[in-house]
Amino acid sequence: MAMCWSTPSDDAPRARTHANQVDQLQHLLTQLEPRQRAALVLRVRDGLSREATATLLGCSPDDIGTLQHAALDRLRRGLSAL
Repeated sequence: MAMCWSTPSDDAPRARTHANQVDQLQHLLTQLEPRQRAALVLRVRDGLSREATATLLGCSPDDIGTLQHAALDRLRRGLSAL
């Protein structure tokens, strides 16, 4: 089986693209409403359940679903505009 090795010069553009995408995503996250961002971070990054997230944010699990859906929709629209 042949192995394909990239050279450091091949990795540089990919690393710049990745860093740019991370910067863009971080910017989009700052554009979310605070409760949307909190719900998304607790659910996706921290892996909390809807119930645990709702307890922390003082709302219902259904509210968490709504917040998360709105946040993801806004991120998708922002990413598609890039």
